Amino acid sequence: MLATIGIPNLIRARANSNDNACLNDLNILAGAQESYGRENRLVGSDPVLVTNLVPFIPRGKLPKCPLNGTYSLDYMGNNPRCSISEYIIP
Repeated sequence: MLATIGIPNLIRARANSNDNACLNDLNILAGAQESYGRENRLVGSDPVLVTNLVPFIPRGKLPKCPLNGTYSLDYMGNNPRCSISEYIIP
């Protein structure tokens, strides 16, 4: 009986943890993108790659998606995205 209650709760907690980690990573990338753009005087239509942000990320290491997705950027005017989650950074 406890297993029927506990297992779904454990699965839900793990999913929430992964979602929160992904959202946190996207926020880190968004902050690094802003710093990179400011330092290089970029505007919204300027292209940017995730690898350009490494010097602006804490510990200088790109975050890895906990859901095994990939993080991507295209232009300064667009926020970072995850290939799996549907989070939108305001």
